[in-house]
Amino acid sequence: MEKAQLKLYPNPVENYATLEFELSGTSNVLIQVYDMQGRVIRDLNLGNRSGQLKERLDFSDLPAGTYFIRMNAGNQTTVNKFIKR
Repeated sequence: MEKAQLKLYPNPVENYATLEFELSGTSNVLIQVYDMQGRVIRDLNLGNRSGQLKERLDFSDLPAGTYFIRMNAGNQTTVNKFIKR
């Protein structure tokens, strides 16, 4: 499995964050947000994508805390930690 480069900013997040990543080919992109207990609290299927991507995500409904965001796309995967204020 290939590790993708994933940027999430700003971190800490107030209400919105920008997610940037680049895919090596075309694949279905799945974004999942986990809480500290490992529960999936957000599941976003972005569909088939390719190349450099930039998505604006709304986290305004999340309570303050620490979270993990995971991106799966074909054979690429990565996990980043972020803080919601």
